[in-house]
Amino acid sequence: MTSREGAVRGLKELGLSTYQAKTFIALQQLGVGTARDVAEVTDVPRSQVYGAAQELEDAGLLERQQSDPIRYRPINVDAAEQRLRQRIAERSADAFAYIEQTKADLDVPEGREDLWTLDGESAVSSRVLQLLERAETSVLFGVRDRSYVSSELEEALLSAVSRGVRVSVVSNDAVVRERFGDEDVTTRASTVPAEVQNRVGRMVVVDGETVLLSVIDLETGEETAIWSHETNFAVVFVQLIESFFPQL
Repeated sequence: MTSREGAVRGLKELGLSTYQAKTFIALQQLGVGTARDVAEVTDVPRSQVYGAAQELEDAGLLERQQSDPIRYRPINVDAAEQRLRQRIAERSADAFAYIEQTKADLDVPEGREDLWTLDGESAVSSRVLQLLERAETSVLFGVRDRSYVSSELEEALLSAVSRGVRVSVVSNDAVVRERFGDEDVTTRASTVPAEVQNRVGRMVVVDGETVLLSVIDLETGEETAIWSHETNFAVVFVQLIESFFPQL
């Protein structure tokens, strides 16, 4: 069962201050109450209740009765939850819209080399999906085993095929090869040495200019990847990878 402290934390996560949350909870308990009433059932000083109540009123979470002393009545819990969640959604949308609007397309200085690192399976999966979605001409995808082929990744590969992208899948897992064998995808087993295969998680080459390579920590099972786009690093990695699979 949620405690008062837990309820306060939850309301704070929805955008209320500590005093606002405590005042709102107190008024829900009271139904209708004055600043003195609120102060008596919570640890919010009466002098602070007035400000918190005004802010709650501005947010549409309570009503004020012009009496002496002033009495407050909160809106019902369901309406309050909907209003707070809507406010959070609107603020999030505004924030990300602003970020998108002001995001600058930086010109990469000539000679600069960008080599990025990703830690964790979730981060690697997200980047792999993004790279596949941007593919225009070709994709070479290598994978250790079926556990790294999610439904989202399968959909992204098949979507690339439907766009006319030439897709090749390399894996020593027969289930992976069979999964794409009838989908206009070139499949084959890996010729990479076994000691290397044991450490490689996923390999992606997109349009011959973007490369991602992940490795697996044999002790912890954690996945870490590096990726690069249109750099000397990318060129060298792509050439090394494609040298193992010249016919793909």
